Amino acid sequence: MEHRRYAKLFSITASGLYKVAVGNVCNIINDSVTVAILTVPSIDFSNQYLTCQYTPLQLTATTYTGANYAWSNGRTTAGVSLSSEGKYTLTVSNAYFSAQKTFEIKQLKVSDYKPVADTILCNQNILPFKQTMPETKFFYQNKLASNPLKVLQGLNTLTITNPCFTITDTFNIQIIPKEPRPFSSDTAICYKMKLF
Repeated sequence: MEHRRYAKLFSITASGLYKVAVGNVCNIINDSVTVAILTVPSIDFSNQYLTCQYTPLQLTATTYTGANYAWSNGRTTAGVSLSSEGKYTLTVSNAYFSAQKTFEIKQLKVSDYKPVADTILCNQNILPFKQTMPETKFFYQNKLASNPLKVLQGLNTLTITNPCFTITDTFNIQIIPKEPRPFSSDTAICYKMKLF
């Protein structure tokens, strides 16, 4: 005599084809069922990405069985190549669950740097410097720049460097004293020369 154990509930932990036998002492019915376990999708992208101009960002979402992918740019694959700045949204969904993530792409561009103009300063060597670029360092006269810049009379050099580019900016500074220097007692004035 064969002893069988019967259960009404089964715990299934993996997708696949399962054979089921249902019966009593008089009859057994055999059947099979295909089980697809759907995972609640998640999207683990950053909120913001910084890329170089003209360099596409390659992103690939986690692949889930039976999932659909909908990008805000119209793509429907798990992976995309994004080459423009802006905000993007990815929605991953299956028959029962969905997840959505919005993120932004910013690009480092040479055109974002505003060159320092040749400047005349009155009685000071302080030049306001308000350049900001992510992941960018500014070197004044080969030393890390501060804000404001303490500049020198004459030709000055500012180097801008980040993972995407390095550029060098040169600019002239003329520093004019607050008051003219007094003449010494032995000053000679030429004919028709004006003092001020």
